Amino acid sequence: MDRVLVGIDGSLSSRNALAWAASLARRCGVRVEVVHAWEYPADTVISFGKIELPPADTAEAAVAASLAAFVDDVLDGDDEDVILTVKRGPAAAALLTAATAGNPFVVVGSRGLGGFEGLRQGSVSRQVCEHASDPVTVIREATPVLPFRLDRIMAATDGSASAARALTFAGDLAREFDADLTVVHATTHPAAMDPNDIERVESLGSMHQLVETWCEPLAEAGVEYDIALVDGDARNAILDAAEMYRADLLVVGSRGRGALTSLMLGSVAASLAQRSTIPLTITPRERR
Repeated sequence: MDRVLVGIDGSLSSRNALAWAASLARRCGVRVEVVHAWEYPADTVISFGKIELPPADTAEAAVAASLAAFVDDVLDGDDEDVILTVKRGPAAAALLTAATAGNPFVVVGSRGLGGFEGLRQGSVSRQVCEHASDPVTVIREATPVLPFRLDRIMAATDGSASAARALTFAGDLAREFDADLTVVHATTHPAAMDPNDIERVESLGSMHQLVETWCEPLAEAGVEYDIALVDGDARNAILDAAEMYRADLLVVGSRGRGALTSLMLGSVAASLAQRSTIPLTITPRERR
């Protein structure tokens, strides 16, 4: 990690995202880069005629000044090492482009000012989660961000390749921060399970042993962990487990083994991003 990259749009969730990102950066000894994108037409048409807007350079300077004031307010003046980046154009594209440089830890708020509730289709944060090549951490406006803690990390798994990448990321983070790691799996009724899983559970003797096989890369890397098996729909059971274990960060793959494999962001990841009051990291699917 060479910096913490956070997208800002002035919303409450982006305030929380900035506060959390700055705390993480201080803990890691890296800088924060704040990215704000804006779009500006040469002129505009209103109901009673046409008006000329200020020159783009003047407008951009005003945007930059407003961003600096916003950052200063959120960080209470502790912003000397913050990098401010203002880009013209779509917000998601600006943040994704910034994320391609170096090795950033990417943070976004769950909703912006565009009128989208949570991470519904079309929101900036959803686009970033769907198209980023690196993990993206989502902070909601209901997320308590201070005091900053990263003592317990919870990673969800269902045995999929996407979940395996989430386990690897969570394990690396737990080792870096000397945090406890809990691996959670939401069990379902046998009739809803993958037939291959049923056979493996029968051969191994228990679901716990099956999850242990999914965690073998963690054991091989020397990462200590414990396993939590919870009953019910993963979209609810994982959140309940994270709250019960008082997790400081929840890590999930962008999509699991659901039937709708064409979706870039699976139903579980999308639901958790909309509802989790715990910082949520979504690891990307493998790019082809």
